[in-house]
Amino acid sequence: MIDPGPGPISLEDYDALQPPEGEVYELYDGYVLAFSTGTGAHGILCTRIATALDSHVQAPCHVFGPSTIGVRRTDRATNVFPDGAVTCDDVDLSKTFIVAPKLVVEVISPTSLKRDRIDKLDIYRAIPSVHEYLMVDSRKVWASLYRRGPADTWIDMLYTGLASEIDLLSVDLKLSMQQLYRGINLSKKSTQREP
Repeated sequence: MIDPGPGPISLEDYDALQPPEGEVYELYDGYVLAFSTGTGAHGILCTRIATALDSHVQAPCHVFGPSTIGVRRTDRATNVFPDGAVTCDDVDLSKTFIVAPKLVVEVISPTSLKRDRIDKLDIYRAIPSVHEYLMVDSRKVWASLYRRGPADTWIDMLYTGLASEIDLLSVDLKLSMQQLYRGINLSKKSTQREP
């Protein structure tokens, strides 16, 4: 965490921050956190997911790739950068954030595990437009998809093994785990364990 001064800061103060070159700051309930870039496996997975989404999703929807656009909750002074997002709302392309994604994607790693599986899960589930939140692991063949169900309940689906297909109903797309992890060498003994 950087020291932006005493106590939490507002979204306006966050927008005025100038992170050093190569750093990205996220805002969680007014508190600023820096995060680092991922590994090669992380980058490959992000690229493959963004490419699959971009080649499938039609206008008026937009696909945003890794850490290019923030997802903002104005009610909680929160602005986080997912590894992928799809929105079908009108987007002001001069802004650095969106407020109504329908799908959010995070590629998790050891350093982002708690943030992605707990903190960001809470953030994304509280955004009414989010229909699905997909987490894909960069260390093993593993994915978890949270889908909004009836009466604002959430269903968690686990995908392990290369034969699995992730069914993204929010964008009507099936992602093959075999295609996602193609050429990424992972330990065979770690392919079935949950992170």
